[in-house]
Amino acid sequence: MGVVASDHGLVALPSRSLIGRSSSCHVRLEDRTVSAEHAVLAYVRGRWSVRDLGSRNGTRVDGALLKAGERIEVSRGASIECGSSAMKLLEDGAPGPAIVRPDGTVVESGGSVLAIPSPEKPIATVVQGGGGWVVEHAEGVKPLVDGDTFEIDGAVWRVLAPTDDSADVRSTVQPLETPLVLGRLTLEFFASRDEEYVEVLLREANQRISARAANYLLMVLARERSGDSHLPEADRGWVYSSDLAKKLSFDLERLNVEVFRARSALSALGVVDAGRIIERRAVTRQLRIGTERFVLPESRTSSQPSNE
Repeated sequence: MGVVASDHGLVALPSRSLIGRSSSCHVRLEDRTVSAEHAVLAYVRGRWSVRDLGSRNGTRVDGALLKAGERIEVSRGASIECGSSAMKLLEDGAPGPAIVRPDGTVVESGGSVLAIPSPEKPIATVVQGGGGWVVEHAEGVKPLVDGDTFEIDGAVWRVLAPTDDSADVRSTVQPLETPLVLGRLTLEFFASRDEEYVEVLLREANQRISARAANYLLMVLARERSGDSHLPEADRGWVYSSDLAKKLSFDLERLNVEVFRARSALSALGVVDAGRIIERRAVTRQLRIGTERFVLPESRTSSQPSNE
């Protein structure tokens, strides 16, 4: 990812980073010679570039003064001056996905699921779904764009969440040359007689997920969706979080942990939209399995998914 260093510290860069004196800037410089919105650092076609925004005191890259509106490509080690404030581009990799903690440290992810404050205790989850990135927590679901901040337990976090329409950025999210997509996979569930042990086979990838509790959660949700086959697709399989937690003998905190584990297991196998395996409704606090391509143990006699 991109990182700049200045007298004000290190800043991890979203794909479009405003530089200036305004509190809304990603790289904030408390310097009267710096305009409110002075310049912009952007990741375009695989390279970082700097553009002056018509600032009063100008922008220089490695000593060269930019014209108003002029854009110039920069690479690692480049010196950028805005007014009398200087900074250096320490890293010039593609942006995100990552989370910037309240203390400024950065947690990167090789997939599409990030836990806050940690995978061991995911109070909130930043996840990539079909319509972009969202943060899920006890208060509901909030859409996010690259560089957005959000508050969890009184602390401010920031997301570096590249959009799907950037080919350059997408390549950093997808770990495989031929990425796995949920819509092309069939989840086949195998369970012991007492269902204490549940395994999931991703049929196209021929890979198995072995996280037992998370697999059981997915199987229960698959059964809920299968049982609603008479309903319109948009209405199938939705379960209230409180009812699902009670059914699984979990509290809501444990349920959130298992949702995170289910998504993370798919993400670790290279499923680029792993966050979509469990969908949420923000207002009603319902959730469901995000695919109809599955085979339940009780329907093993069929050679096709029970609801295709």
